[in-house]
Amino acid sequence: MKEKIPQISVLIPAYRAEKYIAEAIESALNQTLKPYEVIVVDDGSPDNLYEVAKVYVPDILLFRKENQGISKTRNFGLNKASGNLIAFLDADDLWPENHLELLYNKMSKSDKTDITFGQTQEFISPDLKNNYRGKIPGITPSGAPMPGSSLIKSVIFDTVGYFDENLQSAEFIDWFDRVKINNIISENINETVLYRRLHMTNSSIVNKNSQQDYLKVLRASLARKKSKKPKD
Repeated sequence: MKEKIPQISVLIPAYRAEKYIAEAIESALNQTLKPYEVIVVDDGSPDNLYEVAKVYVPDILLFRKENQGISKTRNFGLNKASGNLIAFLDADDLWPENHLELLYNKMSKSDKTDITFGQTQEFISPDLKNNYRGKIPGITPSGAPMPGSSLIKSVIFDTVGYFDENLQSAEFIDWFDRVKINNIISENINETVLYRRLHMTNSSIVNKNSQQDYLKVLRASLARKKSKKPKD
């Protein structure tokens, strides 16, 4: 039997990440399991992000569009992707070099596994001034599913749909809730596969509507669970 070769599309949505985008791209390109393609989507960033990322063409596919927010930017990348597996990496985060290999090895052990997750390790960005360091969380491991800690079969988006474009925060939480409602199988590994950078321009800090989005996601989740309950 011929061994399957994974075709992994890495999607990097990017906004106001001029300082970090090069490190993110390099951590995607330098994987032990090489990605099929790396797609960077500049979401109308007002800084020099596009020019920094352009250095990596043709090793990456680079797109620039008007600013529309994280959900539309993720969806834009999904529409450009041609791989049978999807991996997300935010422009200010980093992967260890075995990120794709670890997640794919777990997925390949069972045909029924559609999504694999690993652990997240948060770190304070070295460029953050000392007087700001007490205003954000410290270094903490996280087992919660995050876009950058996942590997997803692309066909799952046909079942679950894309990200809710009305959300500017918690879009992945909402999407993963739909995954669970559809009884799609996900598996976890204990290894760290994502380094999440903490800095003063994290979307969860600067987005003024994040609390409202989390409430929307919670209400939507409760409504889905209620509709799934068997009727008497």
